[in-house]
Amino acid sequence: MEEGARAHKLIRDLVTTARLAPNMFDLHPPFQIDGNFGATSGIAEMLLHSHNNELHLLPALPPAWPAGRVTGLRGRGGYTVGAAWSNGRISELSLIADRGGTARVRSRMFTGSYELRDETSGGQIQPQRPEADLIEFAVESGHTYRATAR
Repeated sequence: MEEGARAHKLIRDLVTTARLAPNMFDLHPPFQIDGNFGATSGIAEMLLHSHNNELHLLPALPPAWPAGRVTGLRGRGGYTVGAAWSNGRISELSLIADRGGTARVRSRMFTGSYELRDETSGGQIQPQRPEADLIEFAVESGHTYRATAR
């Protein structure tokens, strides 16, 4: 729901000593493995949504995480995604495509000045911009694409 502060509160509530064993198993009776998997899935969804044929970076970044980096998130459509942020704003994103096609990426980064490059071929990319925070560009299988805020 793109509510970073609320998502952060729910994660913190899960990891209190009354709800989580020292081995990180969920203590809700009866034992619920979905609590363990749900927490990690929830954190991943805070950092990357991949629905409706688009990747949405940092859709629910909580204010409690003003700076950070993530790598290896998997997005629908065959993408491996990474991102770095500071002051609550994304500063860099990386995308590796498993197959060719068109990538649709949504981020507040694209409302400002940024550069998008194909790291594999070394070329700069001028993406289409259907919305202020959404870009579209052609991708090739195995290529790495990197956007950096200026």
